Amino acid sequence: IKDLLQKKNISHVLTIDTGCHPEILKQLEENDINLKIINIEQYIYSVLKDSHSLLLKKSHAPQTIFTYTPCSQREQLKIPNITKDLLSMFFQNTSIKQIPKGYGCCGAAGRYMLDHPNTAEKLAKQICDEFIEKNPELLNQDPANNNIIFCTGNIGCALHLRDVLYREYKINIAIKLILMLCFNCI
Repeated sequence: IKDLLQKKNISHVLTIDTGCHPEILKQLEENDINLKIINIEQYIYSVLKDSHSLLLKKSHAPQTIFTYTPCSQREQLKIPNITKDLLSMFFQNTSIKQIPKGYGCCGAAGRYMLDHPNTAEKLAKQICDEFIEKNPELLNQDPANNNIIFCTGNIGCALHLRDVLYREYKINIAIKLILMLCFNCI
């Protein structure tokens, strides 16, 4: 792969999922591949941060966006606020609320939720319980209501937390990766 990347004159690798970023970085370093690696949220934010004229389709803007910051985003990437900062650029009139981080991990952690389902379930349930405790109005939401979005930068966290929210509370919230949510609105 090193030869291929050098032949194609590639200088950067963009990661879409926060959980993949550390593993890709590790693989590049182990194979002595000198490329800059950047998370897509960081890249988009750096490109757009000075732009004050984003073209938003107001009809697509949700009323509320709940964000969950994956442990990979907080601990490995060291960009805990990037999701909220990026969403604020796209959705000026939307309420953006942070979902509690629980013990620091929702339990998805790559294969962890498959290898240790009971522990992963407990970690996710603790986050979901606190989330519902702080937002009890969600228990009475019409499932067809498309104005509440759950957004994260890690697909594993999104799937795991959505599953627990549905199983424990019968809440079917639309879960979106930030990249798709933002670009659906421009």
